[in-house]
Amino acid sequence: GGGDELYGVEPTSYYVKNLLLNLNLVALWGLISLPILLLRLAISGGEERARTNRMLWKKITILLPMYIWLAIVVPRPHKEERFLFPIYPMLCVGAAITIDE
Repeated sequence: GGGDELYGVEPTSYYVKNLLLNLNLVALWGLISLPILLLRLAISGGEERARTNRMLWKKITILLPMYIWLAIVVPRPHKEERFLFPIYPMLCVGAAITIDE
């Protein structure tokens, strides 16, 4: 067969190990940023709710491309570190958002 198998296949743990080796805690904080924002959106209340929700939705919109990229790249059998390079900056942004929240 051709395709992914032609160039070698790796388990999903390849990306997990790679992210942890390259970005350490930043990778973890970046990956949990969307769940944290969604949780914050669900529990927000009070007078400043509308303003807070607008800001949360802006942050969610900024992070969505990272999760879309991961949804496309991670399931593919052929894995290379270079496929993660486009999301490194987004992981750093996500980590900053996680720390800020």
